[in-house]
Amino acid sequence: MTLCMRSTVRPASAIQLRLWQHAQRHPTDPSYNETLELCMPGHVDETRLRQCLTALTARHAALRTVFVWQDDALWQHIEPALGVPLTAEDVSALPTGERVPAARRLALALARVPFDLGRTPLVRVLLVRTAPDAHRLYITLHHAICDARSRYNLAHELAIFYDARTRGLSPVLPPLPVQYTDIVDLHPAPPLGAPSTPSAGARQPVRIPPTLADAARALAAAERTTVGTVLLAAWHTLLYQYGWDDATTATIASPRIGRGHAHVVGPMFDVVPVATRPGDVLSFSDLLTDTRAALVQTGDDAERDPSTPTAGFHLIPAAPRLAGKFSVDLLAVSNGGAKHDLQLVLQDDAEGGFSGHIEYRTAAHAADTVTRMATGLAPLLSRLADEPRPFILTDRFPAQPPAAHAHA
Repeated sequence: MTLCMRSTVRPASAIQLRLWQHAQRHPTDPSYNETLELCMPGHVDETRLRQCLTALTARHAALRTVFVWQDDALWQHIEPALGVPLTAEDVSALPTGERVPAARRLALALARVPFDLGRTPLVRVLLVRTAPDAHRLYITLHHAICDARSRYNLAHELAIFYDARTRGLSPVLPPLPVQYTDIVDLHPAPPLGAPSTPSAGARQPVRIPPTLADAARALAAAERTTVGTVLLAAWHTLLYQYGWDDATTATIASPRIGRGHAHVVGPMFDVVPVATRPGDVLSFSDLLTDTRAALVQTGDDAERDPSTPTAGFHLIPAAPRLAGKFSVDLLAVSNGGAKHDLQLVLQDDAEGGFSGHIEYRTAAHAADTVTRMATGLAPLLSRLADEPRPFILTDRFPAQPPAAHAHA
């Protein structure tokens, strides 16, 4: 007798609905493809690696999800089991300095191939051999089933799975009390807007040195908040200075905090109004108060104007070394597009500072403006963190204002 195992059907979240709508309007746009890079030292056993990928998809329902429009609603169909295809390439014959760039070009080409959200899997895996004893593993997923924290979770767990299996041990992972499908109602929809022509994206590097990063951490501790909130307040201030009077920011800074969802994989982020009080004499404590209040109010899912420009903010956990001496980079491979008009992405770096980039839509922002923003972030944070010296939030810089255009 053959058993027919059916998929589990659950309502899609508001975020997933917006992303699905964008995919229907722009089926060739890869802007919402997310890629992580995992460095794997030593010999890689492809059979064990495939087994670990299968175990990972068994653990996280989001990785087995596709989307179906039926009865005027979008539904998540979670398959009972799913194998993830693994493609292997070898660039070890190239000169040493060309191997990693060649591996990343292969990953970039894969990241730019759009997904069909109605077909599994919404995951692609590429293993590139860069030397006899070194590999780079690239995992590309659609944003409808993950976010930046999800990619970190997957890299961390895959490293634990593989390290344990190669040593003949059983991997030990914390239990998952819930899956993404259990908490979809907690996440408001981002204001993705009306149909438009997707824009190419570009990245401008950003660096906050260790001494300033330590000052931000100390300020966060003194204010009994997170360093992510401190950096988000600085980002909002920078946005205001460059003409963002009315905007919203999508951030993964708070959705998992205090809710027991740290290990859940799925697209979870808050939509936060840019908190400004123009003309007021402010301290950074005032700005932090405004930002914390905006984060608390995001659960209200208030009606938002879809033509309002959107920004993004991600502070990614540091993970220089995972199990088995693996290392992970969530920023190494771009999909060539941009999810927001502007997005600040930072992660802890090996020197104790913060490194990352501002990603922007080239159709909406001039490169020199974004360069000024990137170089101005650290001095602004230093000024804001100088708590005894209040300032007046009226400084505005000549800049191409954010266009109130429809966007994905």
